[in-house]
Amino acid sequence: GMSLALIVADLDHFKQVNDTHGHGVGDDVIRNFATILKTACRQNDIVGRVGGEEFCILLPNATQEMGAMVGEAIRSAFGRFEHCDSANEPFFLTTSIGVAELRPGETYLSLFRRADIALYEAKENGRDRICRADKDESRRILEFRQKLA
Repeated sequence: GMSLALIVADLDHFKQVNDTHGHGVGDDVIRNFATILKTACRQNDIVGRVGGEEFCILLPNATQEMGAMVGEAIRSAFGRFEHCDSANEPFFLTTSIGVAELRPGETYLSLFRRADIALYEAKENGRDRICRADKDESRRILEFRQKLA
C-alpha cells in the first residue's frame, strides 16, 4: 500500500501577534507562513488551512520520517523569517508541528486526530518543535519480538 503522511502546523503565540501588531500584520504573517509551506512541499503535496493559524499538509508517498523532514524544513525556515510590524521593525516567530503516518485501514479523521495530538504535545513541550505521533513504533516492535523469542 501507498504510505501517506500528515503534517499539522500551528503558529506559536499567534493571538499575541494580532493583539500587539494588529490584524493586518497578522494576515501578513499567515501569508508568509503559507509561502514557506508551499516552498517546503513537493508538487503533489496538498496544503490547506484548517483554523485561524493552523495548517495541514497531506503528503502522498511519504512516511512519518519524510513528513518530519519536511516539517523540520518548515520549522527552521519560518523561525528564520523576518516579519515586519507596522513601524517596519523586524520580529520573529516560531511554529509547532505534529506529524503522523496513515495506518492500514485508518480513517483520515483518525490520522488527523493523531497528528493533532502530536502537535499539542509539541506545544506542551515548549513549542518551536516537531512531535511524531508514532515515536515508539520501533520500540514496540522490538519489545514484541523479544516477547516472542
